Amino acid sequence: MESKVSICVNGVRITDRQLQSLMALKEHGSKASAARSLGISAPVLHRYLQNLESSTGLRLIRSSPRGTEMTDDARHIINEYNAIDNRLRHRGRFRAACSPVTEHLMMAILSSLPWDLDLVVSDDENNVRDLQAGLVDLIVLDDPQFLYDLEDVDWEEVGETSMVHVDRGPRYMRYRYGAQRIAYQHLDSQGIPYSVERTTLSLDELMEGGLSFFVDEILLLRRNMRVRSSTDPAALRHSINAVYRQESEQGAAIVRSLRSRL
Repeated sequence: MESKVSICVNGVRITDRQLQSLMALKEHGSKASAARSLGISAPVLHRYLQNLESSTGLRLIRSSPRGTEMTDDARHIINEYNAIDNRLRHRGRFRAACSPVTEHLMMAILSSLPWDLDLVVSDDENNVRDLQAGLVDLIVLDDPQFLYDLEDVDWEEVGETSMVHVDRGPRYMRYRYGAQRIAYQHLDSQGIPYSVERTTLSLDELMEGGLSFFVDEILLLRRNMRVRSSTDPAALRHSINAVYRQESEQGAAIVRSLRSRL
């Protein structure tokens, strides 16, 4: 027995070939490369996409100086397909995602629960994308501003933390994780001049790089590092949120544990 995903848009069923063409274009970035990956010619791929646009009444691709780009409607179709497909493939196994900011905490929580659970560690942007595509069931968001971009999900605030600001001058190194947008928006609101020289994934490089930076207090506390913030922590305080596509016993247990520990 095999389950198969079928997508309808405006009452029109998208054929397998049309969907494959759309997904190949997203993966490869050009019609020529997408066509080669499917073993068809570029004109044939163009015809599949043109017929899809005509039947659904949606504009799915557009040309730009950088080449062929996908519209929001096209990305929404692909995300919806991936969400359904991955739910079919991973039924029965709960998968959560977080960033390094809450990784240590999430590992402790998941290890204490009576289920076999997976944990994915990445940045907020990738975790949001995976949630929308159905690759994960729950994410822990460091940056609450991502909540404004999410639809068809539920979320709960599970705690708060502050950013620590180390001011070594106007040149900054940006840490990839945490609520960095909130930190730099604070500088903007105060009219403080700065430049972001580079981005790093390494906390050690951030601390030793000689540039100014922001980092979530949770990470420093986990390493027993006490660093005086150049900015009042209250000005950089933000919520941490658990976001999920649907309620589940596992998700509810994770949320309860996060609230008790944050």
